[in-house]
Amino acid sequence: DFSADWNQSGTLDYQGLFRSLTQLTPGIPGRYQAQNAALALAAAESLEHVGITVDSDTLAQGVARAYWPGRMELIPGDPPLLLDGAHNAAGSAALAEALADYPCKRILLVTGVCLDKDIDQMYAPLIPLVERIYTVTPAVDRALKGEELSRFFNGMGVASRPCATVVDGIKRARSESVPGDMILVCGSLF
Repeated sequence: DFSADWNQSGTLDYQGLFRSLTQLTPGIPGRYQAQNAALALAAAESLEHVGITVDSDTLAQGVARAYWPGRMELIPGDPPLLLDGAHNAAGSAALAEALADYPCKRILLVTGVCLDKDIDQMYAPLIPLVERIYTVTPAVDRALKGEELSRFFNGMGVASRPCATVVDGIKRARSESVPGDMILVCGSLF
């Protein structure tokens, strides 16, 4: 009953329950934001069933002002740092697709996960895209040790080295980066 699609200008066009909106610019980057924006807009439109009307300008502003720290959040620098959750197979697939919008020479991945994650499925979309991986041990009881995660990646044919913390992983990735690289930080959300 509703949808949002990317148009040629790189903005979203929404066909909703009661109205259409064009040239929307989501505040959260990522190609998959079309589906998220459509769902949020349809939910807001559904409020009309209970007597609450949200005007079109407010809907457009809501999409534009959406912000979720750590969700496709680009931190400028040399190299730039891209933060995303990507803590399951669907999230990793969406992230892998979105990475096409971030041109770079190489992607250096800093990541850590919990023991209960299906790491084969979770990392399958990302492994072909990354040059090096820096594994970390999240500071939670159910964390998968960075050393074990590093062995997994090395076994998949991707150069990987364990680092103690996310900060250590980022520092190591920065020290081994060259101009044009990007550091991607993803994995379990904490």
